[in-house]
Amino acid sequence: MIQNHHTKICVKTLGNHRGFFFLRKSLFLALISLLFFSCVSSNFPDTDTGNNQPIKVSVLTFNDSKCVVAWVNLNSSDIVIQCYPEQAGKDFWFKAKRTGTFARESQCFMAVNASPFEKKNFISTKRRTVGIHRSQKINLSSPEEKYSAITFSKKDAGYSASIIKNQNEIEIEKSDYAFGGFFTIVQNGKYVDEYKKIRDARLAIGIKDNSRTLVFLAAEKLTFEECEKLLINLGCTDAIEMDGGSSTEISILGKTYRPCIITRKQGSSFGFRKLAE
Repeated sequence: MIQNHHTKICVKTLGNHRGFFFLRKSLFLALISLLFFSCVSSNFPDTDTGNNQPIKVSVLTFNDSKCVVAWVNLNSSDIVIQCYPEQAGKDFWFKAKRTGTFARESQCFMAVNASPFEKKNFISTKRRTVGIHRSQKINLSSPEEKYSAITFSKKDAGYSASIIKNQNEIEIEKSDYAFGGFFTIVQNGKYVDEYKKIRDARLAIGIKDNSRTLVFLAAEKLTFEECEKLLINLGCTDAIEMDGGSSTEISILGKTYRPCIITRKQGSSFGFRKLAE
């Protein structure tokens, strides 16, 4: 889900000592929360992936925004896709789970949040994916034609990836895995559409090298257009925006980056696990 995370505190009057005490307590708790979430969410150092990992990582600044970029080689024969959820739930409702938790439990060397979602109510821990979520040729949620998706097909060595601008049954049925996002932002190496210039936390995925390399971008605060420019500069021919804002999360080799101070548990995630040697 994408939301505005700028919080305003308005104080009309202190009123009495009780109101003043409550204000001090609220400000103190807000400060503690800010410090805590800042440390948890934003402290992502450069990661040495080592020579035996099919992944490369860089932390960079683009238009004054911190960005974590990861490249995954889909040609690797020793990687498999993992996702959450991976089995059907009742009426497509699933328990919320953070991407970092999913990555740890499934032993993924990297993982990201995927599709937008809806909640049953304000306090519910249940999520329902808005758009396609397909695992091992089984649709765990229905396609949403107005949104895009990234699909994966198993090859003799690794996978090939494709981005479809509109989720449709024909293209999805060809794939082994499919994960819905919001919109296609790059197609055939060119910008797709013009979007409102709203800066927010972003999670985007690009494809390069004839669909055999994925480029993951988790950004602190970019517009869709800025994501387009950065991914094209990185050599991507196609790219998709996934669920961003407070849902943005990327986990790499046990380290998690969440650019928003206040975050939410996601409805779906996917990633890659290396087969045991």
